[in-house]
Amino acid sequence: KIEGSNGVNRLKSKINFHIYPYLKRLSVIILSSLFILLAVFIITLGPRPYKGGLQVGDIAKETIRAPFDFFVRGEINKRATNLKREEAAKKIKDVYNIEIKKLEDAALSVNQFFNKILPIIENTQLNKEQKIQTLKEKTKFKLDEDLLIYLVSLDKTKLESIKEAVDYSLKEAMNKAIITDEEKKKLGAKREKIIIGNEKTGFEDEVSVDSIWTIKDAKNHAEELINEKLRDDKNAQRISDALINQVLSNNLVYNERLTQKRKQKTKQDILP
Repeated sequence: KIEGSNGVNRLKSKINFHIYPYLKRLSVIILSSLFILLAVFIITLGPRPYKGGLQVGDIAKETIRAPFDFFVRGEINKRATNLKREEAAKKIKDVYNIEIKKLEDAALSVNQFFNKILPIIENTQLNKEQKIQTLKEKTKFKLDEDLLIYLVSLDKTKLESIKEAVDYSLKEAMNKAIITDEEKKKLGAKREKIIIGNEKTGFEDEVSVDSIWTIKDAKNHAEELINEKLRDDKNAQRISDALINQVLSNNLVYNERLTQKRKQKTKQDILP
């Protein structure tokens, strides 16, 4: 007989002390059983290994799955492999680069022209006719007679303004990709975009052929810039346009090395 609240509490403690270990073991058993049942369930649903019964040449009456992945190297279908590789290579777009040297050479020719004509124009020992004849002999640019007469009447300040306008317009035009009419027709016939890359910076841009300038497009753009810079002097505009028309050229060059390298890399990535 246990009397009082203290006695009741001691009884509860004794019961918990004896029952708790059994409950703990029971929960472990239940959890373990559930885990085993789950594992069996998963294995049963998954692919079952084939246990035999067929011989080489027999027709299987059910789908037979290997219990693991593996690689089979049989006889390589070279024709199909090459076809896949060629198809992949065709998707690689041609790479072109803007040839910076074309702009450098054009700018150098213009600078040399102005450097040569200034001493001739400032030579007080020559009359107008002699200056014009000397300009014809010393420069490779072809200018109309009336423009030569205009040139020999200019001072250094005016010459400098014309030179600056030509330099600016030339660089603005030739920093863009420029191709000939014939090149544009050939590229346009493929109906494909091309990659224009800068070898120095590594920057690349995918463009449509229609957006690329021809030489005529570039000259028209340069002339617009000239007209803005020298809007009050028609003769200065004509001289500038004549100089730009004689040095501006196509500057887009096919990068065969990089294009073929990328095509080859793509082919290699296609497994036999």
